[in-house]
Amino acid sequence: MMGVSASPEITHAGDYIFRTNGVAASQAPALSGFMNQQYSKIAVLQEQTDYAIGMGASILGAYTGTVVDTETFLSSESDFRTRLTRIKNTDAEAIFIIVQTAKKFDLIMKQMEEQQLQLPLVMDYISKSAITAEDTYLSYLASLPGVYSADVVPTPQGNALLERYRARYGAEPSMPDQIAIFGDSVDMLYHAIAVAGTTDADAVRDALYALQDYPGLQGVISFDANGDVYTPTVLQRFEGV
Repeated sequence: MMGVSASPEITHAGDYIFRTNGVAASQAPALSGFMNQQYSKIAVLQEQTDYAIGMGASILGAYTGTVVDTETFLSSESDFRTRLTRIKNTDAEAIFIIVQTAKKFDLIMKQMEEQQLQLPLVMDYISKSAITAEDTYLSYLASLPGVYSADVVPTPQGNALLERYRARYGAEPSMPDQIAIFGDSVDMLYHAIAVAGTTDADAVRDALYALQDYPGLQGVISFDANGDVYTPTVLQRFEGV
C-alpha cells in the first residue's frame, strides 16, 4: 500500500500493489489545461527519476504548446546555475518544474533567486508541498508573475486530521497537503484486513479491490482494476504561507 507515488509505471506493477494518491494523470487536466491556456512556450526543469519523468510525460503529453528547452538533471546534482542560465536565455514564457524531493526544490529555488529568473512557475505537488513558512526564498516566489500547482481538493475530514496532528505534535507535518493521502492508505488497509479477517495476502488484496465508494479523508474513493484511485485535482496559485 503506497501513499504518495504518482509514477504511471506503478499502474502495471502487479496485482498486490495499491496506492491512495491519484496517478500522474490526475494532475494532468489541471496543469496541462492551464498551461495550454496561458503559455505557448515553456521550459522544463525535471529530475531524472521514475516519478519525475513519469509525471512530466503525463502532463506534457497533453500540453499543446512548444517546449523550448528541457533540462533533465541527475539526483546527485546540486548546482543548477548553468541549466538555469540556459533557460533564462530562451524565449520561454514559464518554467515547468518537477522534482523528487523537497530538498532538491529548495536548492533550485535558492539558485533561481540568485539569478533573478522572473518567469512564472508551474510545479508538481511535491514541489508545492516543499514550500514552508521557514523558507528564505518566499519573497522571491511572491515576486514572480505567478506560481502554480495542482493538488487534491481539500476536504473537511482531511483538514480535521491535519489539525489533530498539529495539536498532538505541536509541529507541521513534512507534507501537510498530502496528510489525507497517507491517512487513507492506513485506514483502507486496516479496513481491508478487518473485512478479510486475516492478513493473508490474497484475502487482503481481494478486500481492497472490493472497497468501492470508500468514505476516505480525500472524499469518496475506490480502487480500480489496477489498484489505482482517481482523485480530482484543482489548480492552485501560491499566495504565501
